[in-house]
Amino acid sequence: MNRFAGQDIERKYWASWIALLLSFAILAENAWRLPRRQRLARLHYIRLAEHLAFGFVTGNTDLSST
Repeated sequence: MNRFAGQDIERKYWASWIALLLSFAILAENAWRLPRRQRLARLHYIRLAEHLAFGFVTGNTDLSST
């Protein structure tokens, strides 16, 4: 058994959370760059980002509920 296996799992765990936060920040920034008249599209874009972030954490990325 590899004695560093636990450290590797923990490293992957934190790397996935950092990647999730960065991707959510990029999606949110892109949503705010939409023109003001596209507020509804902006809200849907942010909602999609939240749904994907929650799905990533829970393991459920089914988009049929959105």
